[in-house]
Amino acid sequence: MMRTVILTLALAPLASARNALAPTPPMGWMSWEIFRCEVDCSADDTSCISEAMYKAQTDALSDGGYVEAGYTGIHMDDCWEQKEDGGRDENGELLANATRSRRGSRRWATTFMRKAPRSASTQPS
Repeated sequence: MMRTVILTLALAPLASARNALAPTPPMGWMSWEIFRCEVDCSADDTSCISEAMYKAQTDALSDGGYVEAGYTGIHMDDCWEQKEDGGRDENGELLANATRSRRGSRRWATTFMRKAPRSASTQPS
């Protein structure tokens, strides 16, 4: 009995610290759920993985009041990066697809951060 009490008291700070890491579930918008890897932007660049589509979704989150409600993430999943020619710069960082992101991924992310506090991308190795 005493052993259980001591163990419980020892582990209590760990449980409270863990709960402090994410007081709310991560909420936002992720391209993969709708667009998967649709990269043919010839008909409409807001219905495929492109800078225009991410900007439209960021604007919708911000203008629709979702950011204030806690939907603060824009999650760039797959297919935004350049696949040809190795897809990386001289430092080994991923390059945005030049056809679908004319400004490059860093400027692209800066635009999102102005309206949605968190943006993230998956980075395939």
